[in-house]
Amino acid sequence: QIGAQGNDGQARNLVYLNKETGETEARRYAGHIDYRTRYAALTGNQDYVVYPYGVHDIYSTPALCQNFNRLICADADNRLKHWDFNVGDIDALAEPVISGDKVFQGTMEGYVYALKLAGGRGEKLIAWKFKAEGSVNTAVTVEEDRVYFGSNGGVVYCLNAADGSLEWQFKVQKPEQGARKHFSTAVFYKDRLYVGGADKH
Repeated sequence: QIGAQGNDGQARNLVYLNKETGETEARRYAGHIDYRTRYAALTGNQDYVVYPYGVHDIYSTPALCQNFNRLICADADNRLKHWDFNVGDIDALAEPVISGDKVFQGTMEGYVYALKLAGGRGEKLIAWKFKAEGSVNTAVTVEEDRVYFGSNGGVVYCLNAADGSLEWQFKVQKPEQGARKHFSTAVFYKDRLYVGGADKH
């Protein structure tokens, strides 16, 4: 559940449901889910859960509002925090993506980070980072050792997943400047990449 009115209620919790009965088994604190994402921007597998984190409590005195710019990696039950990493000075609205031993996170500052799930602390967590021409506000797609994503600069990128090096890029001729999310999340199918743009193509 998500909301914009602070840290009260379900908007601050990861809710664990029993797949067979639908019963709630646990609620574990995860911080405020930024309302601009329109959904809970998190990912996980059998070992980890990863989610952006911020504090937004407009009803406290004084009001507390921190950027949604920290990425939390915890165990799958969200009980043991493995690391807490600042991915910039502005919000990270894209959904993180786990692939192999890394998690990939786009940011409004235009960076895509590849962070080691079992990495150390601080800079040692960074496998690589790449600076795009504009904000990266949708989840990346990882396929066949490559990372695909679009930026609000109007460019679609293909990076090497191992080291973040640029393999190719495609620039839209007339991107819609008013779009916050210029591209949809890319889909890879039968050797082709499909991505929708805010230029109506």
